[in-house]
Formats: sequence, C-alpha cells, structure tokens
Amino acid sequence: MSAVGFLVLLIAQPATQTIPWNPSSPPEGDLRGDELVVTGDGPQSRLLLAIVDPTLPSHRFVLKTIASGSLKSSAVLEMVLLRNPDDDVAERFVRTVDTGGPMAKLTGEFSGREVELPCVSDPENPPKVIRVSIRFDGPGEVRLHAFRIESWELGSLTWMASGGAAMFFGVFLGAVGGVYALMAAVPGLRAAAYHMSRVLAAFGLAMVALAIILCLSDWPFGIWMTVGVGGVVSLLGFGGTLPLIKRGMEETKRLRADSSGTTEPV
Repeated sequence: MSAVGFLVLLIAQPATQTIPWNPSSPPEGDLRGDELVVTGDGPQSRLLLAIVDPTLPSHRFVLKTIASGSLKSSAVLEMVLLRNPDDDVAERFVRTVDTGGPMAKLTGEFSGREVELPCVSDPENPPKVIRVSIRFDGPGEVRLHAFRIESWELGSLTWMASGGAAMFFGVFLGAVGGVYALMAAVPGLRAAAYHMSRVLAAFGLAMVALAIILCLSDWPFGIWMTVGVGGVVSLLGFGGTLPLIKRGMEETKRLRADSSGTTEPV
C-alpha cells in the first residue's frame, strides 16, 4: 500500500478512546490484568463502569468491548446516561437485548464476542455521567476487555439494525414503486410494467427467504425483520397488481383492434 493510501485509510478510521478501569473507583468485579472478571450467582446486576463528565467524540457515540465467558442463563449489558451523578432517572439507556449481532444477549459459552452500546445524546446538553452495568439472569462468569468509545459510524451493523436498513429499503421500494405506477398508467409501457412487476414479486419472495436465513443465523432483529417486511411488501404489492396490469394490457389490445376495424382475438 502506498503512503498516500495508508494516510487516507488512517484518516477514514474513527477516533477511538480506550477507557481504562479505574482502580480508585473499582467496578464490581475482579481486575486481572487488562480484563475485568464479573461473576453472578443468580439474577443480579453489577456495575462495570462509571464515567463522570465524559469526553465524547460526538453526540452519536458507541461504547465497545470484547466479552468472553460462560453463562448458564444469559446476561445483558446496559448503558445509562444521567444528567447528574445523583439522578435516579436515566435520560437515555441502551441494553444488549437484540436477537443477534453486537447488541445481542450474552448466552452460553462465548469467546471474543464484540459488544456495542450505541447512543445518540443531546448535542446541546451532553450527559454528565455514563454508567455501564451487567445484569445476570443466572449464574455465570463474564470477562470484559477495557471499553472503547468512538463515534457511531453511519453504515455500521448496529446503525443499520437501529433504523438504517429500514430507511434504505423504504427509499428503494418507494422509488421503484413510483416508477412502476407511472409505467402502469401509460398504455404503451404496461407490458414493460407487467414484466417489471413479475421480477419484483420474485425479488420479494427471495427477500422473505433471505430474512428467514438471517433470523436463523442470529442477525440483528432490525435487519432481518426489515428485509422480511420489505419482501412481503414487494411480493404482495407488485405481485398483487399483476392481474390488474394484465387486464389493462388486454383492454389496450382490444381498443387498438377496434380502432383498426379488425376482429383480432384478444
């Protein structure tokens, strides 16, 4: 790689800040080198991190860590944003309760699991305190690397799962649907609209099948559900209008035959 290419790649990387464990205010776990080992005997919550007056890279930020461990049930990480250290009510909170991806629950045996806690805070009034805790649903042990904080990048997996995928599919289906409606309204383009609707209906069926595969593969809910809903909309919306387009094509053919004075069968 050239020096210019390396520089461009370096600039494109989001700025990352590692948050070291604070020995003066230790978390509810055992520090073993760079790892924090947290154990649970049953349903209980353990404080992992408390950041006062955090320096945020952006009001759109994400906390990341790598987790390993063994659980007989499951565990959930939770990030809470507070206006003041003494507040009992959270301004915002994020939990890892997704069906898959970096925001999924921790379950069973796992090693090197990427965990992300993204958040969009008030740019005019940033949080005064960020607290991160883990809630055990049963006995088990979790080992965590030091948390990293960086900007929440557009296009990341968690961003797509939090609404980005729905936005893209909505814009795509809306644009295609608008073009399709215009083509169906023009008699000379109805044949092309008919073939287009068949392709889009098949595309919708493929999207439904893909959504099932993604669901079974433990992808984030916001992605496989968006793909599935988009597939159903495409299958029913475009496939359901096939009889109407075909009837319009037959009517156009009949009118042309009548205007030419022939008795050509439809």
